[in-house]
Amino acid sequence: MPKDRWDKADIIAKIFATLLVPVVLATAGIYYNNAMKVKEQLQKDKEISLKNIEIAVGILNAKPTNQNQSLRDWAIKTINIYSEIKLSPNAMKLLKERSLPKPQVIYKENPVTIIDGGTFITDEKGSKLTDEKGNPLATDK
Repeated sequence: MPKDRWDKADIIAKIFATLLVPVVLATAGIYYNNAMKVKEQLQKDKEISLKNIEIAVGILNAKPTNQNQSLRDWAIKTINIYSEIKLSPNAMKLLKERSLPKPQVIYKENPVTIIDGGTFITDEKGSKLTDEKGNPLATDK
């Protein structure tokens, strides 16, 4: 019995399906692997950023001296690079001159930061300086 067009089309479709399924699966696997590599790299970048910020905060906790001024400059720039909320020029100036405050965090319904024995940072007019969210900046005595 001779084969008609539908039989020939069926044979050709089976051949294409046999060849295309592995190609499609391999392509999907490559895309998935690339996406996972990108995700892993982003996670590593976040970890490095966090470590840099931790180092910068440690430097800014120390009392400013002539010997550590270049480190303080690096720390301030590092925090500004990795932080979503950028420091204002006044805050950067004060961080060069003063150490970071030592906050005590109390958790009740909402976290509250209390600066024990600290003072608020003010500008030349006596107004309290705030970060971009409106939180007042404070420092040790």
